[in-house]
Amino acid sequence: VEASVSGNKQVPTEQIQQVIDMLANNRVFLIKKNHYLLMTKGRVNAAITSAISEVKEVVSANRQGLNKIELEIRERNPGFVFVTKARKFLVDEDGNVVKEATDIQDLPEVYNQMDEDVVIGELLPNPKLIAFIISMHKSWTMKINSPLATVKVLGKRASEVQFVSSEGWTAYFDVNRSGVSQLT
Repeated sequence: VEASVSGNKQVPTEQIQQVIDMLANNRVFLIKKNHYLLMTKGRVNAAITSAISEVKEVVSANRQGLNKIELEIRERNPGFVFVTKARKFLVDEDGNVVKEATDIQDLPEVYNQMDEDVVIGELLPNPKLIAFIISMHKSWTMKINSPLATVKVLGKRASEVQFVSSEGWTAYFDVNRSGVSQLT
């Protein structure tokens, strides 16, 4: 089955095609899973999101005849890089640990000073912390003249965040208050 994919910027179409090919080679009883009736949006969504962590969901899956499927996917938006136990993990805007980070881009590095274990697929437990770090990183350059060097937290459930400037000074912030109001 040939896959036509839209909505992908980070994930190559070939990688999604490989998942579709693997799905097609599996069988339910004697029927191949790429049979028209078995290749449902739910089954395709489950296969792709479990195989490719950067894909948040399959928005639509429409069969075009017997040998083609059109897919629209929604990818995860990178939030920051979470550093713990000397390993770097990409965390999305929802707090999901997506994968080990190799290409950091322009994302802030958040150092977990408690060195807690983190596993790919884990949802970090403090959504306020995630939103605060992402928001503050965006606001930092508009409000502070010194570039941001690092961010430090005391664990995955932290309610306080340390932002360290490239000049070496540290500012402490409470994640329960607006980051913008704390910067002014």
